[in-house]
Amino acid sequence: MRQIVILAAMLFTSPSLMAASAVIFIDSSDVSQAALVSALNDDLYYSAHLREGLSITVYDINVGNRNDERPFSGAVNYQKDFNGAAVAKMRPGKLPYLFCMDSKEREKREITLTNKEEIKLCMEATGS
Repeated sequence: MRQIVILAAMLFTSPSLMAASAVIFIDSSDVSQAALVSALNDDLYYSAHLREGLSITVYDINVGNRNDERPFSGAVNYQKDFNGAAVAKMRPGKLPYLFCMDSKEREKREITLTNKEEIKLCMEATGS
């Protein structure tokens, strides 16, 4: 019985289960938006706190990079949204656009990104 209680406590306090997620929509044909994703990759690489507390998914609507398999490398989960499925589902505003989600995929905050530091708003919004 004690093992079950300990396991349950570990599950409910596990950082991976409580981690926030950020969903960002970009158009990588815009140099500043591509630079933003590169900067976020760097931040994730150098910050264990950020890496453990936040998962980042980037949806790129730039149809001009169809031949590039993955123009960004790093910890950011990069997805191409050529068919517009993610855009239709989430309906972002002016790009680059950020959605902050909690561990249950509920939207907590959304803004147009102006700098990479605003990604930390997702951790604040969910208490990570």
